[in-house]
Amino acid sequence: MSLSDKRTLSAPGYNAEELVVIEYDFAEDGGATGDYDIIENGGTDNMLIELDHIHAETAVTSAGDPTLDIGKGDGGTEIASDILKAELAADSIVLPDTAGTKIVLANGEKCVLGIEVAAITAGKFHMTFKIQRAKFDT
Repeated sequence: MSLSDKRTLSAPGYNAEELVVIEYDFAEDGGATGDYDIIENGGTDNMLIELDHIHAETAVTSAGDPTLDIGKGDGGTEIASDILKAELAADSIVLPDTAGTKIVLANGEKCVLGIEVAAITAGKFHMTFKIQRAKFDT
């Protein structure tokens, strides 16, 4: 599943956590700078999203020094920031610098992958997220 197949999700059931894997593949998604929608809350309950890790299947390359951010975009809360090209070598695992940080997505809100500073020219990686319901009935 590439970024063009962004996931629209509803929060999982009460007391449940769901792992969701989103793939970025330069061959399918391109690598221009900007924000790419990766998860959208399509349910009525808020959802909590946390980045667990990123696995680079093939190395991310660029003529410049791109950085990656993951979060609400446009100055919103980030769950990972300033991930460097050098961290995304082939078969590497990247843990977020903001481990434990979650964002809350209300109905219709999106989590985005931001490619900043320079375009990506090759690479493929998988982002694994933990998703929980943010509202609980008592």
